[in-house]
Amino acid sequence: MLMRNRENLLRQARIHIYFCTLLACLFNLPAAKAQTEWRNWSGVNVNASVNKKLDISGSHLRSYVITDSFNNNFNQSTLQADYDLTKRISLRGAALLTTFPGQTNPTIRFISRVSYTKRIFKKVNWTSRLQLEYHSNNETRYRGRAILVTRFATRKRITPLRLSPSISYLLFYNVGGDSIRYFDVAGNVIARNTPDGFHRGRLFINLNTKLSTHLSLSLYYMRQSEFNLFTPPTRKMNVVNPNTGRVARPFDDYHVVGITLQYNFKTYKKKKKDNDHKVRPFED
Repeated sequence: MLMRNRENLLRQARIHIYFCTLLACLFNLPAAKAQTEWRNWSGVNVNASVNKKLDISGSHLRSYVITDSFNNNFNQSTLQADYDLTKRISLRGAALLTTFPGQTNPTIRFISRVSYTKRIFKKVNWTSRLQLEYHSNNETRYRGRAILVTRFATRKRITPLRLSPSISYLLFYNVGGDSIRYFDVAGNVIARNTPDGFHRGRLFINLNTKLSTHLSLSLYYMRQSEFNLFTPPTRKMNVVNPNTGRVARPFDDYHVVGITLQYNFKTYKKKKKDNDHKVRPFED
């Protein structure tokens, strides 16, 4: 009975995640702009399988603005642990350190995540995720975030190039950060709130290839768009001050072309039935 209730709860959560991300995708279709910035994300990842259920990995990512002479935008280091609770449910805990050019104090982020994966159409895995984040005081845009993720990926690699394609959509809900002012039509301040709500979406299209037993490479495209989805008037972003014409918390839309090189190794003895499930493609 307990297992059945858990399965029903997970099924309902998946439906809500899928519905919200579908709405966000439809809401965000007109967002493409000719002047949107292009960036490059280049990263390396080392993943160690401690046993059949537990992975520990470390990674480093560097971001460059292609449309601004490849100037460095930010650098990010991550330490994380993944645990397969069951065949369908996995957990993640992570800590991220982000540094920005010209800033001496880095931003620290702590992450917890639960994922539920189900096979559909025999050859495709559908994964739904809920990720919770807490950010240090150096991050002024928000203090915490909840991220809903829907991901579709092939169950097995496609021969002969040993490819693993996937597509994901992430919907972000912001909480806290610095407050901004809201105005009426006459220019009077009517509220000063933090812009809590659904304000960001990311579409990932990823292609992972296994170069050798331990080495894999991911090439991906990411489109970030920001918006006000299901947001009250006094919680919106991209707010214009009618007295000065300035915009508080403007939308940050951009494209990314990225590459991630990952090295995977096991610290336990491989059994005959132990397949390639620990060699994971790029995870959004």
